[in-house]
Amino acid sequence: MTEKKIESVRVPEGELEVWSEDEQRFITNNKSNFYIINALGDYIFYLTRNRADAQMQANEDWDGRYVIRTVKDSKTKSRQENGGQSVYATATRPKGSSRPPR
Repeated sequence: MTEKKIESVRVPEGELEVWSEDEQRFITNNKSNFYIINALGDYIFYLTRNRADAQMQANEDWDGRYVIRTVKDSKTKSRQENGGQSVYATATRPKGSSRPPR
């Protein structure tokens, strides 16, 4: 079984945020959710959905010198555009119990 090499994209530090005329604000130039910052300050993004695969490729590329980081400002499934949550917890009690939930 041959392993597929994961593609990496280099983004210089000065090009990490770019101005968007449509949105009238700076947007982050993320190529992927997994990256490292090398000694020169460049961001190296690994184009994969699996962190372990990205770490294996980074170890191969850089002899294990760097640890994969994740992009933190990407929107998760539980967040809405307005910042609210789409799922809320409810209080439950055991079946047959007359005690109110805590």
